[in-house]
Amino acid sequence: MGFSISWIAVRSDRADAACRRIGLRRTGETAAFFDFPISGTVLPTAWYIAVFNDIAHPLQRAERLPQISAEFPVLRCLVEEHAMYSAAESWIAGERAWHIVHDPRIGRDHLSTTGDVPAEFAAIERDLTARQQSAPRMAPLVPVDYVFDAPLLMAQRITGFKHDESPPDGRSGNWESLIDGC
Repeated sequence: MGFSISWIAVRSDRADAACRRIGLRRTGETAAFFDFPISGTVLPTAWYIAVFNDIAHPLQRAERLPQISAEFPVLRCLVEEHAMYSAAESWIAGERAWHIVHDPRIGRDHLSTTGDVPAEFAAIERDLTARQQSAPRMAPLVPVDYVFDAPLLMAQRITGFKHDESPPDGRSGNWESLIDGC
């Protein structure tokens, strides 16, 4: 089936403050992140992350990011595995610092960036582009889309989180259910 999610991470290890800034309320109920419509946890990297099982949830929309980032640096990811679309962006003090998008509708190797993308991204882009170009193209199979991971790997380098990998500390079941607090 595939994931169709979005997430926001704020540079804070204070769950209450991070949730309040995003517009969420904590419930105290815990499970794996995909077991709730919205879930959150403090990552070992001191980022608080809220995962929405809805790529278009109103609380994570771009127009809200300047307000959220006024207090905390923010990282947002969009993951639409059905279409192999992915994006990551960083916001600091109300301004977007950088943005990375992979949209295969534009092209199999499509990858666009704006802003001051972290230097580590160049190595990620080179590696995934090379893997994509060397992947066999066997009809009628759809070729592997390695470039899809580029925005997500950049976000993982910063926060330590990638939606399809176990957290480095093994806390996959330690996510708290969150609800819209607005």
